[in-house]
Amino acid sequence: MKTITSKQKRALGAIAVICLVLFGALILLHDELRFIDSTFNNILNGYGTLAFPIASAISFLGSIYLVPLIFIAVLGILWRKKKRRETLILAIAVLSNYAVVNIVKLLTNWPRPQDVLFSLEQTFPSTHAATPFVLYVLGYLFLVKQPKKSTFIALVGVCLLIGFSRIIVNAHWLTDVLAGVLLAIAWISGALLFSKK
Repeated sequence: MKTITSKQKRALGAIAVICLVLFGALILLHDELRFIDSTFNNILNGYGTLAFPIASAISFLGSIYLVPLIFIAVLGILWRKKKRRETLILAIAVLSNYAVVNIVKLLTNWPRPQDVLFSLEQTFPSTHAATPFVLYVLGYLFLVKQPKKSTFIALVGVCLLIGFSRIIVNAHWLTDVLAGVLLAIAWISGALLFSKK
């Protein structure tokens, strides 16, 4: 496991704090941002019939049906590779992110753009934008000895697409997705701080 410099620690800490402050700002400015949410969703809904099948497929990558399976598989692989510290950090990061996202949803209780079948929770923040992001990015960084920059960027792109696909299928607002992404980045930064000696 690579060591982390004090400069890198400060950078990761700063990223986490900035993301959490921006997340708080989204909560505080919720009513003021509703116009942007509505406008953005209306623009995307204009392309909905063309993009809906693709967005639904991308959205599945963050679904409650797939993410737990990948989570268990990644934990199992890390455990077999004797990466005990990474296994524990990944488990805590993913589960705590999922818990915080759902607690905030209960506390805010803001409505979705429309009724979504089989959805028990409310809209803010998007679980699809947050928890799979944490799982996929940390899983990649912990599993691969020498992460490639191009692969990492592509993976982050896919994670962002998962979140934004939720707007196209009209299950979330733009601010829900942005809030989920901010929480994910904060959690990833925090996990990386603890994963390095």
